[in-house]
Amino acid sequence: MEKTALVLSAGAFLGAYQAGVWKGLRERFQPDMVVGSSVGALNGWAIAGGCASDELIDEWLNPVNARLMAMRFPLRPWAGIFNPYELSCKVDRLFERYRPKAPYGLTAVEIPNLRLHLIRDGDVTVKHLLATCSIPCGYPAVRVNGRWLVDGGFMSVLPLWAAVEMGGMRAVAVHAMPQMPSRIIRWTVNAFRRLGGEPGVPLDLDVRMIAPSPPAKKLRDFIRWDRDAITKLIARGVEDGRAAKLFGG
Repeated sequence: MEKTALVLSAGAFLGAYQAGVWKGLRERFQPDMVVGSSVGALNGWAIAGGCASDELIDEWLNPVNARLMAMRFPLRPWAGIFNPYELSCKVDRLFERYRPKAPYGLTAVEIPNLRLHLIRDGDVTVKHLLATCSIPCGYPAVRVNGRWLVDGGFMSVLPLWAAVEMGGMRAVAVHAMPQMPSRIIRWTVNAFRRLGGEPGVPLDLDVRMIAPSPPAKKLRDFIRWDRDAITKLIARGVEDGRAAKLFGG
């Protein structure tokens, strides 16, 4: 039997789109495994842990999210420009509230060697969940087992390669950020990916892609929580999830 993975991309606040897609998919799709990078790893942790779709949406509509990317003062760019306290609290709460009931994996990037890691199932700790969301220059790197780890989406926004490593032959991929939100960020990330060697799309993986159209293009959509914008992202996700063509459909 071919195993199907739910693969969730990075995307910061665009992760609200994934919550909407999951609501649209939930009644007709149950993944054999869940894989995520960055915010997709947080959504994936909740989904693999049996989180109800409306409960995940409520997570995104919570106004406390507005403080997740609050600037820290005085600025300390070497330690990240965002105050990590609220992100740490959110990660702690999700880690304690859910435990995966299906195979689960997240990705993180080791620095300074730019090596991608897949962390799976019982090896995942709260520090790994925090590390996969630690946007370079945004939040400080997280030290785990002697390694400094940062955002998994930094080197691989949509970790389809990780689904293959976990035994997946098919994937429903929810790509909240098919386009980087600014030209400068695009150039910087692409330069580091060339150095580190970004994994390509595995040729032996059958993929059903779900992504917003048109994609968000403004940096503020990526880093600023706004209830109206989040509500629209969720609604678009629900619509796209319901309309998605799945395997055998």
